[in-house]
Parts: sequence; structure tokens; C-alpha cells
Amino acid sequence: MISIITAVHGQLAVNRVFWEYLKKHTRLPFELIIIDNASPDDSAEFFESVGARLIRNKENFSYPTSQNQGVEISKHDWLAFLNNDIVVSPGWDDRLIANMQTNDLEVATACGIEQ
Repeated sequence: MISIITAVHGQLAVNRVFWEYLKKHTRLPFELIIIDNASPDDSAEFFESVGARLIRNKENFSYPTSQNQGVEISKHDWLAFLNNDIVVSPGWDDRLIANMQTNDLEVATACGIEQ
């Protein structure tokens, strides 16, 4: 299983697309952890409605601070730090983890994995 950690600050329309492709193309069971950094729209409510675990911050924290908050509550050994403005390709998670296991990696980036 995988914990997907994503920090957001608004962008409700982008968040909906992100969720649509994440749900469609992630093969492994996953938990989605959203760190909502004082979104001025209904982004937090949207992610709550789809079952994401939500941390609501009262201000817009930095990326590292937000990601650390997600790590603190994650439940799984595999962590994926995804921005909300990416569209994942089919099986992105299987390929990333398989490559990490094959190459005995503890850390990897998904940049360009769809290629």
C-alpha cells in the first residue's frame, strides 16, 4: 500500500482533475493525505468528500513543512509526494515501486516515469 501526500492551496478545478486521474490510474491500494494550506475555495471540502485524510492549516505553509505533516500521519511504507497539478499515467505506482525494488532504492522521483 502507498501513502500519497499532496499539499494544496486552492485550485479546486485542478484538484478535481488530479483526483480523477489518481483514482483511475493508481493500481495499488492507497491513502490520499491532503495538506490544505488555507485554501480560499472548497478544495478541503472536496477532498474530504472523496475520503482523503485531511490536515487543515490556518495559513499557507511551505512545501517541506506540509510534506512533513503528511509523513507524520501516513500509515504505509511507500510514500509518494505528488503535486496536485500532475496527471498520473496508468500504473505509475506499480512501475515506480518495481523500479525502486529492482534497483534497491530508498528514494526516487517519478519525474518522467511515464516515458
